[in-house]
Amino acid sequence: MKWLSIFFKKKPSEYYSDKSDLEWDAFICYARGEKYFLESEFDEALKLFDKAVEKGFEKKDIFEFRGLCLQSLGYEFDAIEDFNKAIMFSPDNCHLYYNRALSKEAIFDYQGEIEDIEKAIELSKKDSPLNRQYNKDAIINGYQNGIIGMYEISLFSAKSRLEFEIKEKEKRIEEKLKHIKRR
Repeated sequence: MKWLSIFFKKKPSEYYSDKSDLEWDAFICYARGEKYFLESEFDEALKLFDKAVEKGFEKKDIFEFRGLCLQSLGYEFDAIEDFNKAIMFSPDNCHLYYNRALSKEAIFDYQGEIEDIEKAIELSKKDSPLNRQYNKDAIINGYQNGIIGMYEISLFSAKSRLEFEIKEKEKRIEEKLKHIKRR
């Protein structure tokens, strides 16, 4: 019971002394950013996530949320950087690789897109609460084979884009070679 008497002798401010004002400000920015994110107000969410990160807030999903905001606003290179950071915090989250793949597609990095989707497929086969939720959501959204089915469709599309790009490049090279003179 000694711990109980010590507990009641402390002032309320002493319970939170381990958190600085800056840390609380950062958390508040994060929480507000999350609210705007969930309301699809990505500009406002991004500003608040940026402030939170500037103040030192590095909760693992802040980089995922900020990456999704950046992606929604067309800042694909920055989104990739944030997904890289998010992956460092959660290397087994298949959807982080998939989201990064979407940004790689936007910048025409089809090989990188394919690698990320293949990694997402590999990770999605592991049994975890997060993957079960992803599967449930994918089925609700019409993917009969769950999240793996959604990723496989994306993988097929990515490989088709890469193949098309290679063929187009070969055609352009052939066309240019026709115009090069020989003696």
